[in-house]
Amino acid sequence: MTKRIVLSVLIVIIIFSRKNVSCYVPLGELDQNDYPELWSQATTVYEFTVKDLNGNDVPLEKYNGLVLVITNIATHCSLSSSAFSEFKYLQNKYYSKGLRILGFPCSQFLFEEPYDNTTIKNYVKGRRLNFDVFANVDVNGRNASELWKFLKRVKKGFIFDCIKWNFTKFIVDRNGVPVERLTVFNNNKDFEKKILMYL
Repeated sequence: MTKRIVLSVLIVIIIFSRKNVSCYVPLGELDQNDYPELWSQATTVYEFTVKDLNGNDVPLEKYNGLVLVITNIATHCSLSSSAFSEFKYLQNKYYSKGLRILGFPCSQFLFEEPYDNTTIKNYVKGRRLNFDVFANVDVNGRNASELWKFLKRVKKGFIFDCIKWNFTKFIVDRNGVPVERLTVFNNNKDFEKKILMYL
């Protein structure tokens, strides 16, 4: 447990030393046009529309009634091989029970997602990933995706609400409400147990 806490603190320090992944917008940069925003008022993920790898709009309403895992992914992260294998396993095992995994590539963590959307699409095919992968997004800072701002507002993080590393996972229940937030420090068994609570 002590090692986990130390690693968490180190990751937070690294993140906050990088301007492009800041969690919040300085108050001086805000103006009345920043309010209200969808993420600050929404109650479910179904209120959001995201982009797929072809640039098409995808209303998350299409997942109504399903249990979702929404995660930020990176193809060049040292965790990607094990994480993708776990996602494929869970999607296969629980697809018929209503589980859907939604991956959002993100380049904000040491640029471990270096590819553009076209290359990511080819990567998805090559790795035979069986879950939905969307367009590259920011998960922290002023330009963060509205969906990800919403997820962080509803499920707070350890010490800070910002996303601290790749493969942060939000479990969303069948009503579209984020109910769990897990980090890279949660093991696969814990992750699966959490999913089963909502299936």
